[in-house]
Amino acid sequence: MRLANHMGNEDLEAARLEQRALEKLARALCEHTQQLATAARSRGALGSREATLQSQVFAERRQQALQLLDVTAARIDESHMARLEKLVRALQFSRSYFLNI
Repeated sequence: MRLANHMGNEDLEAARLEQRALEKLARALCEHTQQLATAARSRGALGSREATLQSQVFAERRQQALQLLDVTAARIDESHMARLEKLVRALQFSRSYFLNI
C-alpha cells in the first residue's frame, strides 16, 4: 500500500523529508562505518572471530542499504520507509561496534 494515496499535502511533504533524511543517514552511516572498519583493519583489530563476523554483517547491511538507495521511490511507500528505518538501525549497530573496537 502506498502512503501517498492516503496523505494530505503537508503529510506527504513531511514523509518525503523523512525519507530523504533516512536516505542521507544511511549513506553517511555506510561511509563512516566503512572508514572505521578500514581503520580497525589497518590497526590489526579485526583478528577475532567476532570482528570477522561483524565485518561480514556490516558488508551485508551496506550492500542491502546501497541496493535500497539505488531504488528511488518516486512515491512514498510504507515498505520502503520501513526497510530504510530497519537498515539505519542495523547500520548504527555496526557503526557502534567499529567505533568501540
